[in-house]
Amino acid sequence: VAWFAILCSSSTVLSSDKEVDEFVGATTVRVAAFLPPEFDSKAFDAVAERFETEEGGAVTFGVATGIGSRALLQRAAQGTANDCALVHVGPSHKLQMRVSLPAKGLQCEALPREDYEDAEATFKLTVTGQFVQVQRKDVFGSWNCDLSLKCCKKRDIPSEVAEAEIPAVLMFFPFDEKVAVFQGSLHDEAALSRFFLRRLLPAVNQYDDRAEVMLCDIARVHQIPLLVRVDEEAKGESDPDQMFASLAQELRGRAIAVRAFSVTCEKIQRLFDMVTGNCKGRERDRKLMEDLGLYLEEGRETFPAIRLLDVLPDDSALAFRRYQAPSASDLQVLLRWFDDYSSGKVRPMWRSLPPPKEAYEPGKIRTLVAETFEKEVFDSGLDSFVYFSSPVCPHCRAFDKIYPEIAAAMTQDNGLMLATMDGKRQDTPGVSISSYPYFLLYRSGARRPVRYRGFRQPEDVVEWIRAQRAAMPVKHGSSEPHVDASLEL
Repeated sequence: VAWFAILCSSSTVLSSDKEVDEFVGATTVRVAAFLPPEFDSKAFDAVAERFETEEGGAVTFGVATGIGSRALLQRAAQGTANDCALVHVGPSHKLQMRVSLPAKGLQCEALPREDYEDAEATFKLTVTGQFVQVQRKDVFGSWNCDLSLKCCKKRDIPSEVAEAEIPAVLMFFPFDEKVAVFQGSLHDEAALSRFFLRRLLPAVNQYDDRAEVMLCDIARVHQIPLLVRVDEEAKGESDPDQMFASLAQELRGRAIAVRAFSVTCEKIQRLFDMVTGNCKGRERDRKLMEDLGLYLEEGRETFPAIRLLDVLPDDSALAFRRYQAPSASDLQVLLRWFDDYSSGKVRPMWRSLPPPKEAYEPGKIRTLVAETFEKEVFDSGLDSFVYFSSPVCPHCRAFDKIYPEIAAAMTQDNGLMLATMDGKRQDTPGVSISSYPYFLLYRSGARRPVRYRGFRQPEDVVEWIRAQRAAMPVKHGSSEPHVDASLEL
């Protein structure tokens, strides 16, 4: 089951049975508040506004207030007796399409149509058992739209919905349990936010093109990690592993659970692009399995593999950190591991070249690798000027000849390490690099570096490093340097 984002600038007013029926019967994520007269709805309004803004319209909000809200709540409860799903059929230019329904007993009544004004394409619908066949009745005139069907079946009204009393907040969504009733205080913004966040997405998400933007937005806005189970290959339409499904349910609202398959490199690649902010995709190749910490050489990886991608705040240069979950089938072991991750006890895994065998020698250019980057840069007690390079960068090859001259000119600059790091073949902790060469100066005890953007002649680089060190002394007892506002950061 998939879902669509609907942009809603303010909460929809629900004032009639027809409006409630349309709201409850939609196949998007919706939240409806049923409030008595004069009810203080500041908390709900604030959370609704925040979700509508930050989620880019992923949730539609509706409000029924006044003396008629009780009857409208009862009408909404009756609407939950229809268990509906949005079935994606395929592109409208195809003359014939056949898809399976997500559940038995669904009735698909309305014909599909292209979603644009003056659409002329017509279709014929045939339901046989658990399969739907859609056939084009005309031949020309299609705009290649994505066709969907709304299919429903009857069910009992959930007890918590039937027993709800105003003031009440109901959330409707086209997956999992389909409807939920908020059980906390409607004056508690934090509790409302947690309630909505837990149900923005399915407990377990099948990764596909329709989901990527929403996953990307929610992960970035709410700073919750992506919990990715990677299977070796797709195995039909069977349910996901029950242990992972239970893990996803336990962590709902704290992590976004995603399933992907290593045999389809495109899905892994698109997931990787999504997390790093490039949602358009790029050339697919097997190498990007390793970029996600999936080592496919014989004997190096066991499937299913579980990875955690920690999306960092927007003001951080690093797009995500990667963690490897223990290869355990015990739910409690994995829950304890996630708790350790949440409390900062789990170290991230880095794609790294082998560390140099020789110890650092002052005055020499040090080669850094991802595995030991934090230890050598942040724990050394030295200022570090790091030159990030790529083996395929012609400008880097030119600077490689100049860098030793810079090192020779700065042999008397105490407390300074000049270093180089291959940023193409390994992770660059704390840094998102879009072009090479790339230069950063790390002050001793400070986590946030300063970038050099000037000319690459030895005298220019030396002058800049010395000016930065003189103008940005690290204050005693502080983890951040004093920053001169006149300097470029």
